[in-house]
Amino acid sequence: MTTIYDVVIIGAGLAGLSAANGLHDKGLNYKVIEASARAGGKVRSFVGPDGARSFELGAQFVNKDMDQIGKWVQRAGLELLETKSGNDTVGISFPSKEIISDAVCQHEKQFEEIQAKLQSTDERLSDLLRRLLLTKTENQIITSIYAERINIDPQKVSARGLLDRTFRFESEENDMTHQVNAPLSELITFMERNIAENIAYEEPVVRIEKNSEGYKIISTKQTYMASAIIIAVPPTVASRLEYEESLEQHYRKALDSYLDGSIIKTTWVFDDPFWHEYKVQSQARGVHDVVFTDPQGVTVIESSKVGGQYRLTMYIGASAALDLAKKARAERINTATSMLVEVFGEKAKMYEDVEQSVWVEDKLCGGGYGACLRYGALLNAAEVLRTPKDKMVFASSELAERFPYYMEGAILAGMTAASGILND
Repeated sequence: MTTIYDVVIIGAGLAGLSAANGLHDKGLNYKVIEASARAGGKVRSFVGPDGARSFELGAQFVNKDMDQIGKWVQRAGLELLETKSGNDTVGISFPSKEIISDAVCQHEKQFEEIQAKLQSTDERLSDLLRRLLLTKTENQIITSIYAERINIDPQKVSARGLLDRTFRFESEENDMTHQVNAPLSELITFMERNIAENIAYEEPVVRIEKNSEGYKIISTKQTYMASAIIIAVPPTVASRLEYEESLEQHYRKALDSYLDGSIIKTTWVFDDPFWHEYKVQSQARGVHDVVFTDPQGVTVIESSKVGGQYRLTMYIGASAALDLAKKARAERINTATSMLVEVFGEKAKMYEDVEQSVWVEDKLCGGGYGACLRYGALLNAAEVLRTPKDKMVFASSELAERFPYYMEGAILAGMTAASGILND
């Protein structure tokens, strides 16, 4: 006799794990189907052979206003540590080596006025950025920041989509103030603990059909039946699934409204934090982040934890990531290191360790930090996808009503989907 699950969840990233734990706590009969061999999605850690050193290959940072991930960290017996930077350090642009102005740092204050001018219309993000009251140099910096932040050429992205995600970041704090004291893979393992027997790995779903009993979920290995379904993968990944005609008609336009980002993340470990003594405008000020204006979409940040090793992390996004992703690993690392040397000199070559991850055109997790609303797309696509209809709903960080594109958003999206689908 075929089992009819109360809920089937597609995807075991943070959103899927969050939803599954919520259903587990309610005593429901559920199944999680994951295409890859592991849980976590874009949360992925590399741990060295002796366990002494680890790197976060994907998501890494949080702040204290992100309370749901904070609760999971606490339950797992882990803790949050502050992200370290030197005293009185500044952000600079490169190659100008000028301090990034307050106007750039506070540019989001102009967004509400711009949104009022746009009203119900849309424009390209590149056009929105030109509306900002900034100098030419400041505009180059802000354009580069967004090429890295959204991992896509701003010309391709919806301005209203960017405004929406900005207003849903409900914190006045920097988004990188804290990190978990251990590899985030330990948090994923903890979130799997109670639900492990309900997860099927290496089983990509290919088609979803609606019938009188609910839903038929067809994977590469078998067919599942469920009364309800949560599709807990990014919209771009969900768009590659096949859907029965009525589902196709309702969701296709929303699913096709998103573009994948592209990011390459490189982290170096150093014995000496030489960037704390960096000369800025002839003074030894030290820097905590660098924004390249040529090429666009490249930033460097200090990613050290208080009490931990000294680290710098470079993010190469958008078209620069697409180009570099075609190269072999050694060449990619050499390219990133050469860019670091351009800023900091020969000391940047004296690293103890380096690790790099490529999030470009990933078929299972989606590329970059997340998928962005493309220009010309359905403006309420996120609302369409995250609103339960006939006990079917989508859940991912991109769709979160709070803290989208962060781990917190993914957890909240899963929680909301699990509770919402039961009340649908």
